[in-house]
Amino acid sequence: MSNIAGIIAGHPLDTIRVRMQMETRKITTRHCLYETLTNEGFLSLWKGLGAPLVGAIPLNTLVFMATEYSKRTLGFYYPQMSSANSSLIAGSMAGVMSLAIFVPGDLLKCRA
Repeated sequence: MSNIAGIIAGHPLDTIRVRMQMETRKITTRHCLYETLTNEGFLSLWKGLGAPLVGAIPLNTLVFMATEYSKRTLGFYYPQMSSANSSLIAGSMAGVMSLAIFVPGDLLKCRA
């Protein structure tokens, strides 16, 4: 649930970021926000929110599964490793593995 709230809260900033990246002219964040609100209205900041909401649950499930799998594997090969170190390394490994999913998805979102 907190992930969904984070996506909803951060989506307007993501919308502005993508619009700024797509501009051919140099534009500030404030000016891009002003143009978006003036031309399209307040709710336009949440255009395209459905795809991130639908995709967040499976993607986060994969990240958590990769983290737990990495923890178990590390525990098998390095039983003396502390829990904190194991969590740090497993989370890092899962984060790197998730880039294979997140980066192409973000690229497609920006181009759409």
